Amino acid sequence: MTAEPETHDYSVRVTWPVDAAADALPVNQVAVLQGADTEFGPEGSVYLVLGHVAPPLIPDPLAAERFFTSGEASLDVRVRAAVYLTRPRAMELYRSLGQQLEIMNSRATGEPTGGTA
Repeated sequence: MTAEPETHDYSVRVTWPVDAAADALPVNQVAVLQGADTEFGPEGSVYLVLGHVAPPLIPDPLAAERFFTSGEASLDVRVRAAVYLTRPRAMELYRSLGQQLEIMNSRATGEPTGGTA
């Protein structure tokens, strides 16, 4: 008969640097892709890819018209961040972002938030 391994719970404090957002990049494109099945079940993870598309540098209106009417106009997305999240972490991001947006909307409209703050 083998003994069950002992388990221990530990707490570890983590801290974010004060300037964590100092190198933030602009993002105007978002892709969310289903990841592989995980221990959390089917659809247990997602890939979140954030990117940016800058407007093309076109010297004059005639060149712009040719570019956009050529049928081959294409602008590349520059990937700024790509992350893989398990479903629980994706749900945590979803809740955190929703709470922040609710606070921002409340401040913008002067209406109280619908949740607990």
